Amino acid sequence: MIKSKSLQAWESWNEGRTLNLIDPILKRVVSRRDVLIRCFHIGLLCVQEKVADRPTMASVILMLSSDSFVLPLPSRPPYLLYALRYGGTRNIKAGTRYSLL
Repeated sequence: MIKSKSLQAWESWNEGRTLNLIDPILKRVVSRRDVLIRCFHIGLLCVQEKVADRPTMASVILMLSSDSFVLPLPSRPPYLLYALRYGGTRNIKAGTRYSLL
């Protein structure tokens, strides 16, 4: 099965392997790994399938600026849901945009 980048990112985050997908240069430059993982988590929230489930820009700023702000759990990315709803990925053409709406 061909996996989208968003699916790979979600699976890595869900399995606690977020740092495997982060550029090694960022790992060297940013001293706190928890900050990188938090940014990754926020990124997953920003690509939720339903627009209503995505944080507003004001919420993103709050999430980035406050370690005490508890982040909600992101759900699976739309690509995975598309594959499950429409029978896999064999009919998906590279470079084609698909919408779940």
